[in-house]
Amino acid sequence: MQKRYEKLVTEHLSVKHTIAAGLSCLPAKGSAFASTQAAWRFFQNQRVTIAALLNPLLACAKQAVAKQCREYALLVHDLTDLNYKNHTRKLERIKLNKGLCGYQLQSSLLLSDVSGDPLAPVSQSLWTEKGLYTTRFEDRIEDAAALDELSKVIQESASWQWNKPVVHIHDRGADSVGHYRQWISLQALFLVRADAKPSVVWQQQSCSLGEIVSQLAFRFSRKVKIKGVTAKQYIAESEVEITRPAYPHRQRKGVVEGRKRIAGEAIKLRLVVSEIRDEKGKVLSQWLLYTNLPKSVKAKQIALWYYYRWEIESYFKLLKSAGQNLENWQQESPQALMKRLLVASMACVVVWQLGKAEGEDAKQARALLIRLSGRQMKWGVEFTDAALLAGLWSLLTMLEVLGDYEIAQLKQMAQTILPNFERFKET
Repeated sequence: MQKRYEKLVTEHLSVKHTIAAGLSCLPAKGSAFASTQAAWRFFQNQRVTIAALLNPLLACAKQAVAKQCREYALLVHDLTDLNYKNHTRKLERIKLNKGLCGYQLQSSLLLSDVSGDPLAPVSQSLWTEKGLYTTRFEDRIEDAAALDELSKVIQESASWQWNKPVVHIHDRGADSVGHYRQWISLQALFLVRADAKPSVVWQQQSCSLGEIVSQLAFRFSRKVKIKGVTAKQYIAESEVEITRPAYPHRQRKGVVEGRKRIAGEAIKLRLVVSEIRDEKGKVLSQWLLYTNLPKSVKAKQIALWYYYRWEIESYFKLLKSAGQNLENWQQESPQALMKRLLVASMACVVVWQLGKAEGEDAKQARALLIRLSGRQMKWGVEFTDAALLAGLWSLLTMLEVLGDYEIAQLKQMAQTILPNFERFKET
């Protein structure tokens, strides 16, 4: 099983194509069909559990927290739709936005608090028509709202025994006062982008965040790039109190349930405001951020950590259009899809580790992979994860072939295949 797992991870170290999104097969003596059959048996094997496939990712994460994180471990959570509209044999599909059909995936990605580098995906949750598949359980469980599932993941993260406190980061979809109270009761640290409209108590008055921002004193933080243009980031912060009741929003199978008013204790949060302005002072973007991080973490650091949140979007891109082509996988059951997702996630970890490896050897290895990938890099960009994937597969294929043929044989074959090309003619 261990050997098969390692082989499957290796077979995911490649860029998949829309018309061939199945497993890539190295040019060994076995056939591609045999490799595909072996993968099918692996994902259907009852001894291959979700927990067993998650363990290598958790082990990588624990090691990375110790080595790559300075004071905190950043855990970014987000949702993405998996479109399987044309995969009619896929089981338990649900209706998605824009008339699409498939599953909804919630992932939790560990980042370094120093560099923002992705380290490892540590949790996955997959919503289907019949319920929820999650790395927390082996079998399908009852459907749950996305933020309720997030609370379970936050609670589960306390058992991972990392040696640094975890900061849970989410976009505006997690701006929920009821869940803030839950997370505080769990003694969890969080950083969430807030909506400007709901009222809070500020300087003993009830007002919206939008009204507060206009009265804050901003200070210059750093120069940044936005769409290739140099701009400046300004930061302001204050303390606010939320006293309003929660009105949980629940949607099951497209039907919105009635909202209930749930009162709760007042909670005090730090409000950090980040504004990106051009040279003329025009505001290009604005983030309103809630956090319960201690004052020892500076506001500009908090804003930078939220900026790192974009890495989970890059992870989804690597899983989908830029790498693994997840939305064209042929696994029919959600459970088999989840198992393959965990294998593909380990392949992503391999690429990330190579990307941040230091030293001349690592630099030369990356240069070779970019050369083998045939990709054109943007000016000033050393590599991309997708290009490393493409180069890795070329390297692995080349090594496999060199184990079976001599260089002279390969040159002779090239001359046979391309007899009119000068570079392959005998000299």
